[in-house]
Amino acid sequence: MDKPVQLGDDFPINAYLSYRCNIDRDTQARDKLKALCSDQSITLRYDKSDTGEGDSLIKFMEDLTSARCVFLFLSPEYFQSAYTLFELIRINEWADLDSRFILPLRVCNNIIDKYRTAAKEFWFSKQAEADRGKLADMLNQPDHNLLWQRIDSAWEAIVKPYLDEKHSSLESDDADLLLRDLLVKSRQKVESIIVEAKQKMYATVSRNIEQILKSQHIPAQQLAEALKLDPSASVSDTTKQLLDGKMVGGALDVLYKLSIQQEKKLLARSDDWTDYLSDVEQICGWLLLKTVDPLWWFHNQLSLERAKKRSITGIFNLQHPAYIEVIIARSLLQRAQHTLDEFGSIVPASEEHDVILFDATSPDASDFQLLSPLYKDLRRVDKAPQDITRLREEIGLTASSLSGSREGKPIYYLVSKEYLEQLQAKTWFAEFEQKLAGFLQFVCCIHEPHNQTLEPCQEEQRLLLEKVANILRLKHKKRTTHE
Repeated sequence: MDKPVQLGDDFPINAYLSYRCNIDRDTQARDKLKALCSDQSITLRYDKSDTGEGDSLIKFMEDLTSARCVFLFLSPEYFQSAYTLFELIRINEWADLDSRFILPLRVCNNIIDKYRTAAKEFWFSKQAEADRGKLADMLNQPDHNLLWQRIDSAWEAIVKPYLDEKHSSLESDDADLLLRDLLVKSRQKVESIIVEAKQKMYATVSRNIEQILKSQHIPAQQLAEALKLDPSASVSDTTKQLLDGKMVGGALDVLYKLSIQQEKKLLARSDDWTDYLSDVEQICGWLLLKTVDPLWWFHNQLSLERAKKRSITGIFNLQHPAYIEVIIARSLLQRAQHTLDEFGSIVPASEEHDVILFDATSPDASDFQLLSPLYKDLRRVDKAPQDITRLREEIGLTASSLSGSREGKPIYYLVSKEYLEQLQAKTWFAEFEQKLAGFLQFVCCIHEPHNQTLEPCQEEQRLLLEKVANILRLKHKKRTTHE
């Protein structure tokens, strides 16, 4: 049951630029592209726009290489810099190019496929010695011949298709017209990808909610009436009404109101009440997927995949840390699951995603303080060995062994920023990360709205999750003899 989706004419898009920033010709082309992008509601992001004093250039380049939309300014100088070659290799190697918008543009006429020979000669020349060493360090690849093979593979996959007669350079007389046409077509393609992903999510959510309603633990007539439908409405119509409202929070209000009514009827029949609440909770979990902003998802989906495969840490700008469960569930196209802590506050459920919360460690946290909670949770024991080398090795072994039973899905731990910083500061962290990438993810949730161009949630996260918590609290309500 696909629902038509439209984004409107002015939805914003972020696009990155990989180029030689110290070449006047390239910076002039950058400024021209930036102005044309602005006309299409496309924000062009590049080194000078996104980094300042003290910022990590490597971090920016990693963001660039995992971005959904990337422009590349091709010139002889592009293939003479360790930084641009790092970006080219990373773009080519880490993700499926078919799912991205990688748009190489010839800055000058003399960059043609035959230049590949000259690029190789320069790569192995004395003049390029410093850049060879720098790139080798950045990619942890000391063999310069293997490095060139990686450059050459990226040339074949990304660069070569844009070096034919159909692709004019930016030195041509009609460059502005060609750029405008490219941006319009790219924008249309982006919209089609976003709409397709949203329709796929909608169909999955709709199918699962219909299946839940067909179990008949939730009274169909009362739910239809609560949604202002005819009492005889079909399950499909009821599902559509739940999903098609502008705000998921409104649908949660309806489910809570119905639950209060059913509580009086079903509490005396504990099994029926348990079944009813279980189904309502499942519907809530599926509805939450709809709250993830489709444009935010488009721009961040590949970054999430990169982090899962190459890193064990991630920082999310969220109003409410429990919303990370919705993002994880959206990436897996399965329902979000939450529970309540001892204070009745909503937290991610641990049964499915193994997302747990533990307190920030002290500034002088020892290796043991950082790793022993992880060891105990993974092995389901009350004690951890004091030997730090053994602790790290056995955490890696257990996490790796659990991967097969989880179909490759990492185990997520929700941690504080202090914990993350302490972990990353350890001398053994790089090796630890290399062994655990793909198996574990330490996720830190912060709230810095001034650093966020797009919100991951289309509704207020705190209020939305509190509505879910209201429903979860019903099963924790103390039952009296009067009930």
